[in-house]
Amino acid sequence: MPKEGRNMKTVAELLYEFYFFYLYEFDSSTQVIDIKNGGGFSPKCSRDRYPFSIVDPFEATRNPGCSVYMNSDAHRTIMLHFKSALDRFRVSA
Repeated sequence: MPKEGRNMKTVAELLYEFYFFYLYEFDSSTQVIDIKNGGGFSPKCSRDRYPFSIVDPFEATRNPGCSVYMNSDAHRTIMLHFKSALDRFRVSA
């Protein structure tokens, strides 16, 4: 019997949910990815214009996503790859 709270999903299911979440549910205009503080997300500062704002768990003032700008070629390419990956899961399901 699985322990309570234990994740029983396959790696494929988790990857599918990851891509789906960041494509359709995550609001990058109001949230920051923040695994350091337990909840996974924090409110975004109003001056922050990056689509991938990430709190570095070892250096809180550093944003590893700061080289990607909203609606830039890099941003569009990343989202296109996320969509392509999600589509591959749908085809194989």
